[in-house]
Amino acid sequence: MAWFNAVVQERLRYIPIGWSKTYEFNQSDQRCVLDCVDQWVDSMGAGREAIDPDKIPWDALKTLVSQSIFGGKIDNDFDQKILQSLADYFFRKETFDVDYPLFDAGEEQTEQLVIPDFKCYKDFAGWTKQLPSVESPAWSGLPMNVEKLNRIRQAESLIANTNLLQGTDDELQVGEAGEDPAGGAKWLSSLKQKVQQYFDLLPEALETLRRAGAMVKNPLFRFLERECSVLSALL
Repeated sequence: MAWFNAVVQERLRYIPIGWSKTYEFNQSDQRCVLDCVDQWVDSMGAGREAIDPDKIPWDALKTLVSQSIFGGKIDNDFDQKILQSLADYFFRKETFDVDYPLFDAGEEQTEQLVIPDFKCYKDFAGWTKQLPSVESPAWSGLPMNVEKLNRIRQAESLIANTNLLQGTDDELQVGEAGEDPAGGAKWLSSLKQKVQQYFDLLPEALETLRRAGAMVKNPLFRFLERECSVLSALL
């Protein structure tokens, strides 16, 4: 479950390749599944230290993960198929086998990771610290060139946003429309109109409340008086 959750979260870095869009997956989803696993295993184990992996309700777990807890946040059929395939791979009795691979390397030339044969938290924590500092996209079921594609997409987005700020894409249209004879970005012209609307709505000045008589002892008056003073100074 821990590795499954890590894969689901890591794929968010590679949108729209990892997932088609951003989904609000979080640690609460993992905690919910772990609580269900604990409940089922404890009820079936009846106090025993271990149970037969064949007796674990794998189909129920996969349905819970892919259709409810994680799958309930997905509204895209393609993403749903990805989530289902991940659930099918990680929630199965073979995960109890020694050297079960944590990802399907396929034809990718990368070192395979397997589930370590540990039983306590300290050993698992030590194993995670020995993992490479640079994660391979193959761990998340993605092609090796996805990092390059992700950087290309980020660079294209940066260029597009820079052009938008500088107005290089719409300077001609704005000038032709007569909104800004000197030329400039369309978003600046729109912003200027909105700012002008705020200026038209704001008063020229805001009088502060006068402290007089018993009003000074009223906590509600003191609160409003302080707020008016701050707003007056800000205006």
